[in-house]
Amino acid sequence: MAPPATAKATIGARLETPDVPSRFEIVPVSTPEQLAEHAPELWRLHEQRLEDDFYAAPAFLGALLRHAPGGRGVALLLAYRHAAGTRELAACAPLAPAPERVHGVTVMRSCDHNYSASGAPLLHREHAAQATRALWRWLRDDRRPWSSVCWRRVGLASLAWRHLCEAFDAEGDRWWLRDAFERPVLVRRAGFEEYLAALSAKRRASYRAARRRAEAAGDLRVLLHRSRRDPDLPHRFLRLEASGWKSAAATALACEPASAAFFRELVAVAGRRNELFFVEVRLGEQPLSLTANFVDGRRAYGFKIAVAHAARRLAPGILNVIETARLLHEDPLLELLDSSSDERAFVAPYWPDRLRYGDVLAATKRFSGRVLLGFAPVARSARERVRRWLEGSPAAAARPRAASS
Repeated sequence: MAPPATAKATIGARLETPDVPSRFEIVPVSTPEQLAEHAPELWRLHEQRLEDDFYAAPAFLGALLRHAPGGRGVALLLAYRHAAGTRELAACAPLAPAPERVHGVTVMRSCDHNYSASGAPLLHREHAAQATRALWRWLRDDRRPWSSVCWRRVGLASLAWRHLCEAFDAEGDRWWLRDAFERPVLVRRAGFEEYLAALSAKRRASYRAARRRAEAAGDLRVLLHRSRRDPDLPHRFLRLEASGWKSAAATALACEPASAAFFRELVAVAGRRNELFFVEVRLGEQPLSLTANFVDGRRAYGFKIAVAHAARRLAPGILNVIETARLLHEDPLLELLDSSSDERAFVAPYWPDRLRYGDVLAATKRFSGRVLLGFAPVARSARERVRRWLEGSPAAAARPRAASS
């Protein structure tokens, strides 16, 4: 049973920061009832955010906390700033609902749900450095049951990354960047034709051929949905996604009632704020493909794509990806579309730009965490040397390799 709202005083904590002219109060939030108490402050923080990040926005985090099943959701760590008789929310860190044991060591992670592509904190633009340090002091305290904290999928060019590293260094704590990767993104160019010119000749030819086939098959239309004006939009997406291979693979949102409820709430909340960027390709009244993208500030974030399996000969996915690029270039307020995925994503060949993301692991004040962070880079380096030696050995060269498809 969820604890009553009054239980927050027993799980909250106050953190004094004598070296700054403010005092910070750290409040964990793990239930919908607790979230409702802090919702107005979360939305005010979002309006004063340091940088755009849809996966740290209240619309996404609120829907995830309310609907994620089986303890796979999110808990929030809020940092309230007290100064001059005022109380203001200065940071919100999305965390996993509970720590986990990894190789015998207890680790707390930032939100790493399948639907979240970033675990960076939401920071107030005027108090980002102090708030990040306050969050980290609470997390690193040796009264916590974990020995280290892993911040998942943080943009290495983001200001949140810089403030996290500064907080670790200010406390003299060991930290380690691990599992860095590049994420396909589409950066706005001077125009759509300049974008097409950045693609390979093969990709341009594939798009034009797919468009000709679709136009020959009937009335091809491309629709952009920015608000909740169409009440059937989330249901149409769920139906289309479930009609293809994702349903058989049990990865469609409709396969799990809680996931479908999460998506419907997310679309409803973002739609009220005109923060949708759903691109629908239709042949007459029949949807061929539909992408669910969400907007936060000047950036859009890819979430999921649904494709009509029966129309695969018309390449509806390719049509949608490139038509999405065209619509992005027609919107003067958007500067970037983030795929929210990695190099394996379907859109990678069509979105030629890249942003670097990574996981950062930081030791708390517990001795086991400091030992772990002392040996982790050495162990990783040793594994890499062994892997390279094995790959270059005569035995490895003699082994047959799987043919690439």
